[in-house]
Amino acid sequence: MAFFAWLFRWLGWSTDPRDSWDAPAPPQAADRSAVRTATLEAPPRAPSRPPSEPLPRPRLTPTRRDTTRHDARKSHATFVEVTGAVPYKYARFGSGTGRHLDLSQDGDEARLQQRGLPVFRTPEQLADWLGVPLKKVAWLVHRFSAGRPASVEQAHYHFRWLKKKSGGWRLIESPKQTLKQAQVKILREILDRVPTHSAAHGFVTGRSILTNAKPHVGHAMLVKLDLSNFYATVGFSRVVALFRALGYSREAAIWLGLLTTSAIPGNMAFPARDPYAFEPYLRRHLPQGAPTSPALANLSAYRLDLRLAGLSKS
Repeated sequence: MAFFAWLFRWLGWSTDPRDSWDAPAPPQAADRSAVRTATLEAPPRAPSRPPSEPLPRPRLTPTRRDTTRHDARKSHATFVEVTGAVPYKYARFGSGTGRHLDLSQDGDEARLQQRGLPVFRTPEQLADWLGVPLKKVAWLVHRFSAGRPASVEQAHYHFRWLKKKSGGWRLIESPKQTLKQAQVKILREILDRVPTHSAAHGFVTGRSILTNAKPHVGHAMLVKLDLSNFYATVGFSRVVALFRALGYSREAAIWLGLLTTSAIPGNMAFPARDPYAFEPYLRRHLPQGAPTSPALANLSAYRLDLRLAGLSKS
């Protein structure tokens, strides 16, 4: 505070409210030598940067961005509202707008063809590719029952609870014949053609438990991790995003996601004295027992595999 009081006096400003505005003028050049001598007794100040010297620029680390993925995410925000006729069968109706939404225009057919994947944009084209009538495909995805079976009898899965060795329960959902045929076709002609991370060995063609164990031979330490309820944590939106990343339109990706995920019926029985076993399976999820679930699980964990691989090399 003494330094600021001296500075105010040097500038001719009064720090005492009793002082008048008729303060003495700042010292002249002849008197400033004494003032500068007095500054030696003041607290030291940090050296100031000359005004002409530029501030140092921060160094930015460049990041690699996948422009194709960015463009795919950006296209999610666009859709076409159709005011006249329905653009295609089972087109979605915009809430509050009174118009149908055409979600079939944002696919990337060039990317699909480059990867050797079947090209379709609408539910009709998907049904033709599956070789199943469109009404049956709509029945398989519970289009007429709000996306969820009303009862166990109307579900397209066989449900079975298994007791875990570590405690708790695991729900096994095996698709019935018609749905299983559609899922096998999706697996063979779409998912099997998408490369997985080199660290994924389960349910990957040409890999096995032997190829999984080979890189660890001779090492003194092995860290083993287990993801709790992994299939149940892969939700419907994640599966739709995977099909979107391959190049499918939102409409096609939604139907593919409905065909490869499960929603348990409301009247399903839970294991004895354990109603909380339902909790991981309440939302639409990957069913453990469907032929498409392992491939979709591997693809959904691709970024996790990248991070773990980088951690192991650090």
